[in-house]
Amino acid sequence: MDPLTLGALAGLGAAALWSFSSLLFTFAGHAIGSMMVNRWRLVFATLILIFVHLIFFGHPLPLDAGSGPWFWLALSAAVGLVIGDSLLFRSYLIIGPRNAMVLMTLAPVFSTVMAWIFLGEILNLRQLVGIGITGGGVAWAISHHPRIVTTSSEGSPTLGILLGAGAGFCQAAGLILARKGMPDELSTISANVIRMGSAMVLIWLLTLLAGKFPESTQAIRHRRAGWQVAVGSLIGPTLGVWLSLVAVKYAPVGVASSLMSTTPILMIPLSALFLKEHVRLQSIVGTVVAVSGVVLLLTSG
Repeated sequence: MDPLTLGALAGLGAAALWSFSSLLFTFAGHAIGSMMVNRWRLVFATLILIFVHLIFFGHPLPLDAGSGPWFWLALSAAVGLVIGDSLLFRSYLIIGPRNAMVLMTLAPVFSTVMAWIFLGEILNLRQLVGIGITGGGVAWAISHHPRIVTTSSEGSPTLGILLGAGAGFCQAAGLILARKGMPDELSTISANVIRMGSAMVLIWLLTLLAGKFPESTQAIRHRRAGWQVAVGSLIGPTLGVWLSLVAVKYAPVGVASSLMSTTPILMIPLSALFLKEHVRLQSIVGTVVAVSGVVLLLTSG
């Protein structure tokens, strides 16, 4: 299998796994809150990854990776997993998850531009068209309510829009930084340990400084939510993020980001099955459009 196909398939695999983990995190979030889920998913994912790294490489942490990969991957974690996710969760509260996810479809655009500027990646016309079609299809599939109306005390709709777009930018920047921190000789498993562990340390330091540590430790004692976060962490932050690193290592960052942005449309049948959400014709049409864009990307080598 050529590297481009491997990276593209890894990107799709990451999107599929994230759709399942998002469902589990949604259930857990109803019980303990989204911020608690965000903190504990990083703990569970880091512990799982350390164990996996010990099994495969004989030591829990890739301390021999060198200062360069550690710096860039830790910075990637701070930008993408901590700052980006925090902006996204705040955007959820102001304009709602659906509108925020529409804004997240800007991530492939940001990724493509930044990969061109900082990594020298130049995409062909077929890839650019595929990214546009995929992003447009995803946005159309999930944008049932184009008007943004909010009564949230968290801020104005304009702020919510800026936060959602900022989350998309941070996700793209995080991928660029992760690619820069992964030389060919560094395993993607090791890279995931560094990235996830760095995010965990940073977010819990912020939790401690904010005085939220006691309530965070109490929240995870909710048995059902704890299991949902643990299983979701194995599926999403562990396996899904590992596949995302495989994707950006072997495929152009813009292509990988576009394929990973299909998570919302992969969630449509899951939401209909488990959350009893009605599937609209608009969602079906948008999905078909997005899939045609995916086909273009998979055959663009």
